[in-house]
Amino acid sequence: MDKENIWRYGGCTTISPLLALKSCVGSYTVPKRVPASVCVRCKGYKRLCGLLSCPILERFRAQVLSVTSLGSRPLELQGSTPPSLIVGEQGYPKVPILFNIPPHIHGEEARVYDHPLLWWTQRYSLKKIIELRSYLVSSIIRFYAKDPWRLYERELSIAAVSIKPADSEAK
Repeated sequence: MDKENIWRYGGCTTISPLLALKSCVGSYTVPKRVPASVCVRCKGYKRLCGLLSCPILERFRAQVLSVTSLGSRPLELQGSTPPSLIVGEQGYPKVPILFNIPPHIHGEEARVYDHPLLWWTQRYSLKKIIELRSYLVSSIIRFYAKDPWRLYERELSIAAVSIKPADSEAK
C-alpha cells in the first residue's frame, strides 16, 4: 500500500477514510448531546459542557462577520458557489431553494466551504467548520416543484452539480 493512501483513525489503519471510521466505531465514543438547560445556565462563558468554546457563540460570531463583510450593499451579493444547493419541503408544491454563496470569495477558494472530506483529511476543528458554514449566505428562491424544467432556465441545477465552483450573483 502507498503511504499516501493509508488512513488512520483511532488505532485502525485502512486505505479509505470511511473504512477507517467504520472499522473503529467500537472504539470511538460519540459525545452525548448537551442538554439545553446547560446552555441556558452557561450562556457560553462558563464552559459547563466541557467544550473549549461555545459552538453557538462561534456560529453567531461567524454570521456577524459574514453580514459585515457584505458592506454597504447588503442586497447584492457576488461570489462562487461551493457548489451547494438545498431544496426545502415547506409550502409544497412551491418549495424554497437555498443557494449558498460565500460573499466575495471567488474561484477554487470557495470549494472549502462545502467539502466535508477536505475538512476531515485536513483535521479542521469544530470552530473552523462552524466558521466556514456560517460564513455562507443563502439566497432563497421559491420554486414550483411540479415544473422542474423551469429550474434549468435559472442555471441553478447546473451550478449545483458542477465540479468546479461557479461564479454567481444574488440580489
